[in-house]
Amino acid sequence: QYFWNNPRNRKPDLFEHGDKYIFDIMETAPMNPDIETILDLLCAENFLTQEEISCNFAESIDQLYFQERNCDVKFAEYIEVNCKDQQIYYSPGHPHQLIMLEFTKRVLRYIGIRSDNFLRMSNFLTEPNQEISVVGRDVPIYPCVLKFFDFQEHLETYWANRNKWDFHANFRDFQREYILKC
Repeated sequence: QYFWNNPRNRKPDLFEHGDKYIFDIMETAPMNPDIETILDLLCAENFLTQEEISCNFAESIDQLYFQERNCDVKFAEYIEVNCKDQQIYYSPGHPHQLIMLEFTKRVLRYIGIRSDNFLRMSNFLTEPNQEISVVGRDVPIYPCVLKFFDFQEHLETYWANRNKWDFHANFRDFQREYILKC
């Protein structure tokens, strides 16, 4: 549960997105909380229940279908099906190149362009930097969410802002820095 314009961010260049769960924990934490205990909680594979993850997922998908209701080129069903196997977004609104490729194909088909070139377009997905986010502000995936979806492909380290800061870390270290900075 991330939201834009992190209200507690003392360094807005680094952690643009707010994390509802961390905010809720910090709201109820004592004055000088034990950060390692908080990180243990966040890293637990049962931090969120399967029901909570399922409900969050369903709400997000429903929102996508609602937002595209007047669009000529539909895409929500593709995201709904494919996001269960691999991470297809690294930052809100900034998809993996696989998503961009599929959307390009759908737009071209919609305007009447059909071509075997679609097969060649997928060659760029084998580039070594295919995991790079469009903006370079990765949103880490909670271990409980990874377990729920059983992703076969996902980032294991995250950039807070690859354009302005060289901090790149695994989930636990990323969240530690997030708590300290926000």
